[in-house]
Amino acid sequence: MHISRSNVVSLIVGAAVGIGAFSIFAGSRALKAAPQSDRTKKFTMTVAPADQLGETHALFVIDFLQGQVVGGIINNQSGKYTHRYYRQLNADFGLDPNTPEPEYAIVGSRASLAGNNMSKGIIHIAEKTSGRVIAYAFSYPNRPTARPLPLTPLDTLQFRAQ
Repeated sequence: MHISRSNVVSLIVGAAVGIGAFSIFAGSRALKAAPQSDRTKKFTMTVAPADQLGETHALFVIDFLQGQVVGGIINNQSGKYTHRYYRQLNADFGLDPNTPEPEYAIVGSRASLAGNNMSKGIIHIAEKTSGRVIAYAFSYPNRPTARPLPLTPLDTLQFRAQ
């Protein structure tokens, strides 16, 4: 059996194209699926998917000192925050106003909630003192809004007894 030089070249080119395509598509899917979070001593932040394709994400930041979460979505065409979110957290977690320094953690995840203009993501916020996690939904309306949109509590999970 004789293998021609053109067959070998075709095999090498085909393998290279296949490996390249796999790495591009598998890599982009992994990046869209992986939640990204970071924190300092005074605040924490995460992203959550906002649209069905996972190309648009909402950013949420919790300020430990203020006990509030703010968020926003950057418009892909304008590069500006066109959707903003806000929620005061201390009351949600039943914290005493004299709690020295509440400590929060946050992570975003994909969700498929029913409802008009609901995003395709949710955020989960945990607080150390209360030992609770609260899942929040957020809307993603077709048009930008001038005022901050609310975060809607979905459910609570107790991870530690108080």
